[in-house]
Amino acid sequence: MSGPREKREYRRLQMRLPLNYRHPVQTEGKAAQSTTVNISTGGLYFETTDDQIQPGDVLAFEVAIPQEDNRFPMNGTITTEGRVVRRMVISEENGSQEPLTR
Repeated sequence: MSGPREKREYRRLQMRLPLNYRHPVQTEGKAAQSTTVNISTGGLYFETTDDQIQPGDVLAFEVAIPQEDNRFPMNGTITTEGRVVRRMVISEENGSQEPLTR
């Protein structure tokens, strides 16, 4: 028997990369900081304690790719926008962070 079929179009890489994000219309204050949990060409997953972020929100992202990381064909910073498609709360036993997927 085979396992459950993956529904994602793009393969996810389990990578912790520095991430800055903000609502694109937000012009004041610094961008929030986090770290990716996984990333692909179609999206990323990260954790945050920001309970203002909701599914449907469009966020601006900056992901830093370290030069020594050979898993990507480029190094530097990827800047993009993405729509939050899922939000779930991690139980307080495991931490009170909220992972988000774009």
